[in-house]
Amino acid sequence: MTSIRAFPILLALCALAPTGLAQEALRFEVKIDPDYSRLPKTGDLYLIISEEAVGEPRMRLDEYPMRGFVFKTPVRDLKPGEPVIIDARTPGYPGPLGELLPGRYAVQAVLDVSPTTSDFTRAAGNGRSRPIRPFLDPKSSGSITVTIDREITVPRPRDIGRIRYRTIELRSLGHAIGHRFFVKVAVVLPHSWNPRKEQTYPVQYWIPGLGERVHGALGFFQGRGVYGPTRRADGTREQEFIYVLVGSMGRHGHLGWVDSENNGPALKAFVEELIPAVEAEFPVAGEPEDRYLVGHGMGGLSALWLLASRPGLFAGAWALAPDPVDFHDFFGVDLYARPPRNAYLDADGKERPLIVEKGRPVVTWREEARFESIVGTGNLLQSYEAILSPKGPGGAPRPLFHRGTGRIDPATAEFWTRRDLHRMLAQVWKEQGPELDGKIHIWVGDKDNFGLHRPVARLWDALESWNAEAEVKVLPGKNHADLDAAEIHRKVQREIAADYEDR
Repeated sequence: MTSIRAFPILLALCALAPTGLAQEALRFEVKIDPDYSRLPKTGDLYLIISEEAVGEPRMRLDEYPMRGFVFKTPVRDLKPGEPVIIDARTPGYPGPLGELLPGRYAVQAVLDVSPTTSDFTRAAGNGRSRPIRPFLDPKSSGSITVTIDREITVPRPRDIGRIRYRTIELRSLGHAIGHRFFVKVAVVLPHSWNPRKEQTYPVQYWIPGLGERVHGALGFFQGRGVYGPTRRADGTREQEFIYVLVGSMGRHGHLGWVDSENNGPALKAFVEELIPAVEAEFPVAGEPEDRYLVGHGMGGLSALWLLASRPGLFAGAWALAPDPVDFHDFFGVDLYARPPRNAYLDADGKERPLIVEKGRPVVTWREEARFESIVGTGNLLQSYEAILSPKGPGGAPRPLFHRGTGRIDPATAEFWTRRDLHRMLAQVWKEQGPELDGKIHIWVGDKDNFGLHRPVARLWDALESWNAEAEVKVLPGKNHADLDAAEIHRKVQREIAADYEDR
């Protein structure tokens, strides 16, 4: 038995001995188990390291900003049992593996082989490992094996209460991208709906913001205070609507629901395929005066794009904290400036903030670009590059700016301005202004975390100069998330009901 007194001598001898695996620099060997696939796989391999001890690290990529590290490496014809090495040379966010502080973490690998969705952490058919929770020290933890041994499955959502889930194939988008393309919708039927009665209702198409999912529609609408029947001050029930929550994510991120060189004819698909599919099955009145749009964030801008493109098809759009409606201020960058501005640095040479909380930057343009360069498509900047850019070399969306320097490409910026909502409205207002009057409703907080109140103010000035009948509300003290809260949505519903009843 070793005495306590001899223990320091043993430590000294260990220090002189050759370094074993336990003293080698940290690296991961990620392998595919035959239980997941017996065939070779091609795609992107991710290793996610989370500071949170509970749950699966793959679910933490939605957090903003992310607390942990993520690494990505492409694989081609990866065979079961063949190791993929993640080490100090592997690109990662927020930095290489060597910057990880010693501690206990949750670790998980994901293999993305999905051709149609950017939501790789939840895409059916992708591979995942069990989470492990080792103590990690970049200098001494040695080699750790992570095995992808199961397929990600997505339970089919079940109809519940008055909610009906449907999957709609958009053939025009599938033809454009070379794969069959489907979107999910959740249809909420009115409280008074009775399948034995031939009664029709007006409809609201809800376009969610970036990353929002159709699964869990009951919680989505309940959390916004619009699932149950609403009543007027005199106690009578307000006009009821059918609500349609529209899944809006594609391979490159949010579709925006405008025609795009990269995503395909999304506007056409929405108008000619999605709306007819919904209104053929459910008791929708089906006339333009019965059809409304509601959206928040990127969904808010999408609603305005749809309205501006097809004003005769909708009774109105309520855009809550919409993404930039004037590209003189695209999240703080003037896309019309010549010479082009730098995406990363402002006029004073300081890091340009993307997200601000309580007056302090929490995410900069540079940090977001760095995160997206590792995590892949589906996030904010890359969604807009897919929506607004022409195709670049190799068929990928052309970047708006150089990821190393932040320099904006003037040709790409000019291409983007075709979808500047202010510019689009200015071009059509003389002819279509009467058809758009009374249909534009924009609400935003003056403390918006993305600064979206600034481009709204520019558009508001233009609408007033055109003598447009439009509603623009800048709500004092409200931030970006506040505009998606139950308090706001209940007010919006009262406005929509009043608008419908007045028609």
